[in-house]
Amino acid sequence: GFACGNNSSSWPEELMKLNNTVEIVNFGFPSIYSEDSIKILINNFENEEVKKPDFILWAHRDEEKLAVVRGIKRNRDRITNNFSFDMINQNNFFLMRIEKTLYSNSISYSIFKHMVDKIKKRYNFYNTERQVQKNFTNQDYEILLKNFEINTLDAIKKSFENGTSKFFIISLFTDDEFTENDKSFYFKEYVATVEKIQKKSDNEVIFINTLDFLSISEMKNFESYYCSNKHYTLSGNQILAKIIN
Repeated sequence: GFACGNNSSSWPEELMKLNNTVEIVNFGFPSIYSEDSIKILINNFENEEVKKPDFILWAHRDEEKLAVVRGIKRNRDRITNNFSFDMINQNNFFLMRIEKTLYSNSISYSIFKHMVDKIKKRYNFYNTERQVQKNFTNQDYEILLKNFEINTLDAIKKSFENGTSKFFIISLFTDDEFTENDKSFYFKEYVATVEKIQKKSDNEVIFINTLDFLSISEMKNFESYYCSNKHYTLSGNQILAKIIN
C-alpha cells in the first residue's frame, strides 16, 4: 500500500474503514508471495501475544511469479517437476558460493545483507525482466502454482488448527485483465488450482475473484486504479475493499 505516493493506501486499511465491526490485522508486505506468507502465518500462530484470527484473507496470485526471481525453497523437495527456468549459470554459481561463505562467517556481512534484502522487498528492487510473461513457459506456471497450492493447503490446515472459522482465497484484479481479450494460461490455471485446493481441503475455503464483482462503469475506469508501477491507487484499494466487504 506504499507504492503510489502519499495519497495511497491498502485494501485492508480501506476495508477497516468500511467495516468497524471487525478488527483487521495486516501482515502483508510489498513483493512477497506464499513462500513468505506461510512463514509469517506460522510465526504469528506460535506467538502467544498475537490474537488468533477468526478469518484469514489469503491474497496471492501474480506475486507467485516472484519464484522465478527469488526461487522456490520451502517446497523444492515436494515438487517433482523439473525447473525449466535457468536461474543459475556457472558464474552466478561461483558468486553465490562466495556470498554463502561470507554470510556464514561474517556477522557484519550478514547484517548488511539482511538490510539490503529488506530494502529490495520494500521497494520491489528485483530483476523485473525475469518477470515478463513472455519469458515464462507453461511448465514454469505449473511449478509456481504447485508451490502456491502446497503453501496454501499448509496455511489452511494451520489456520483451522488455531481456531480460524473461515479461510478466504482472494484474487485481486490486475490491469492486464482489462486489456486482454482472453484470459491468460496462468489465470486459467490459477483458478483451476484454487478449485483443486478447495476440493483437497477438509475445511471450508471461500474464493473471491474480485474481477467478477466490478460493474461496467468501474471497468471503464480501470486506469485510475493503478499508478505507473502497476500498484493500486487509493481508488483501486477502495474498490477492492468494497468488493471484499
